[in-house]
Amino acid sequence: MRTYSYFIHTYKDPFLSTRSSYYPLPNRSIDKMQQAAALLLKYDNYTAFCRSPLKVKSSICNITVAQLLVNPSGNKLLFQISSKRFLQGMVRLIVIRLIDIGIGKLSIDEFESYLMGVNKPQKNNAAYPQGLYLSKVVYPFLDIQQRTDFGAVF
Repeated sequence: MRTYSYFIHTYKDPFLSTRSSYYPLPNRSIDKMQQAAALLLKYDNYTAFCRSPLKVKSSICNITVAQLLVNPSGNKLLFQISSKRFLQGMVRLIVIRLIDIGIGKLSIDEFESYLMGVNKPQKNNAAYPQGLYLSKVVYPFLDIQQRTDFGAVF
């Protein structure tokens, strides 16, 4: 099982620019973004969120965790997603659609239509690469103690 984390900050800060992506997100709707993230658990075909769908044998991914977390001041967001497999560019393509939902460029119904395979996004642009991290890998056949001695990065 792999977990990816994508960090977003909504204010300019040169000290965060290499660790997190800057998206101003004016008049954002965090609730809608969280609703859309929750939809990811209901579907398993991610063709609409693959950079090169014709190059993969299968676009089936079983997402076990998909959540959008926000700090108390609302100016930092963290999207976390877990699955046994991911498609090329999948996380960044999902993140940009969540951002589009948050600023009103995309509706939750349109996002769900991508997940159902009814529609495909007009543009296949992705979120910035800064802020995307492989944050956890769990091998079911290894019984390794989780290390918790590192402090929070963000």
